[in-house]
Amino acid sequence: MPNYQRILDLGDAASPADAAIVGNEKSVTRQLQGLIDAGATDIWAAVFPVGADREDRKASIRRTTDLLRDLVT
Repeated sequence: MPNYQRILDLGDAASPADAAIVGNEKSVTRQLQGLIDAGATDIWAAVFPVGADREDRKASIRRTTDLLRDLVT
């Protein structure tokens, strides 16, 4: 998609993985705050599960959505 590629190019990202926010709760919070500090006014989060099995993935999604909810309140 040309528009997304343009945004990645502007941020010196070689791929979407270079622009992804990943990590534990503390790291994700720090990375999101960095975006806000840089002037972001809208952030769209697409949560992707991690884990070896279905329950791990469900817990991963739950932790991430809980964190995002806490950050906006």
